[in-house]
Amino acid sequence: MFDLLDPDRNGLRFSTPLAKYGISCVLATLWSLVFGIITAEVVYFGYSVVGHLLAITMLFVTYYIFAHERKHSHPSPPNKVQWDLEKEG
Repeated sequence: MFDLLDPDRNGLRFSTPLAKYGISCVLATLWSLVFGIITAEVVYFGYSVVGHLLAITMLFVTYYIFAHERKHSHPSPPNKVQWDLEKEG
């Protein structure tokens, strides 16, 4: 279940680190906006269809972004950085 949050295991695993970061930030912002709207609707208007539609729409948007990245991204090269503690510090 928590593989969705792990960028090395979710649909963004083949993207570059910069793309992973950018897409994750956009998705997090949109999910926060949706949950904020749902919370505001419960407080001010009661349960509403709009909040539920936004949450369902975000599910589909997240699925589409992960599927698109999985289809159009090449596997990332392995990290070649090596840290030699004898030469550092």
